[in-house]
Amino acid sequence: MLSPGKWYEKVPKKRQENLSFRKWLLGRCKANTRYRNGIQEACSKDILFYLNSFALTYDPRLIDRGMSPLLPFITWSYQDRAFNVILECIEQGQDLVIEKSRDMGASWMSLVAMEWLWHYKEGVSFLMVSRKEDLVDAPGDPDSLFWKVDFVHRFLPEWLIPDMDRRKLHFGNLTLGGTIDGESTTAAAGVGGRRTAMFIDE
Repeated sequence: MLSPGKWYEKVPKKRQENLSFRKWLLGRCKANTRYRNGIQEACSKDILFYLNSFALTYDPRLIDRGMSPLLPFITWSYQDRAFNVILECIEQGQDLVIEKSRDMGASWMSLVAMEWLWHYKEGVSFLMVSRKEDLVDAPGDPDSLFWKVDFVHRFLPEWLIPDMDRRKLHFGNLTLGGTIDGESTTAAAGVGGRRTAMFIDE
């Protein structure tokens, strides 16, 4: 299992309590470098702590209600179990098919699982594929895969963001050597290189 940590059990899951916890956590990390280093370590060991403490997600439907589309990434219990399955399949090199339905967060879960591994594990290599290039990487388009990864990075505290090389269809972790690349669906997609895992959004 790639995420054995239990730090996430200390993170409140109710919205207002979670937001208060995040505010307190950021303040504590800002004031205490040693504490911040410990939180970095917790994030590297526990994807659920990382997400529930720092990540945001996006729901554009809230704009029509006069609300902010930015939401704290608070995982449901089924998502906690799903992350475990996704990470185990990546670790063991097994295929995984997710039958997507609306509001279940399947794409977000798959993408942030790869982002977390790229963020904290040395030398990983991922490929994200969709039917056309703009659905893989199109700045400003929330439907594109790389937009979601950029979105996660945009709202992380600066000290939590790795030194990276961000180019069209590419994320490079300059410290740990990990990569996330993107391609459109073609007969040659994924051919010619070894990958830790591929995400195919169809």
